Amino acid sequence: MQSSCSFTASSVQLTWCGAFNSQPDPGWILAMQFIGIIAIFGLVSYWFTVMKKIMD
Repeated sequence: MQSSCSFTASSVQLTWCGAFNSQPDPGWILAMQFIGIIAIFGLVSYWFTVMKKIMD
C-alpha cells in the first residue's frame, strides 16, 4: 500500500512538472491537474476511512 501511494505522488508530481515545462500557457492543464490532485486526496482519505471501518 505504501509503495502505491508514493508511486501516485511521484506520477502526479511528474505530470505537474511536465505541464509547467512543456506548455507556454497551461491554464486548462493546471486546472485539470488541480482537479486531479483534489480527486486523489479525496480517494486517499476515502480509502483510509474504509480501511479504518474495516479494522474496527
